[in-house]
Amino acid sequence: MKMLPLVTITDQGKACWLLKAAQDSDSDDKVARDEWLDAELDRMLREPKTGVSVSRLILESRR
Repeated sequence: MKMLPLVTITDQGKACWLLKAAQDSDSDDKVARDEWLDAELDRMLREPKTGVSVSRLILESRR
């Protein structure tokens, strides 16, 4: 069985999120997903910055 990568997002040493890659799927699904993700990241990078840190957003979302 292939092990999928696991990434831990931390804030000052405390784990906030654990991210695991999705299982490999049909190559057509992967191409469509990759295209959607690229377009979404491009859109987000064009937006103005909020000035709020990611760690603050994560901590507020957990309340």
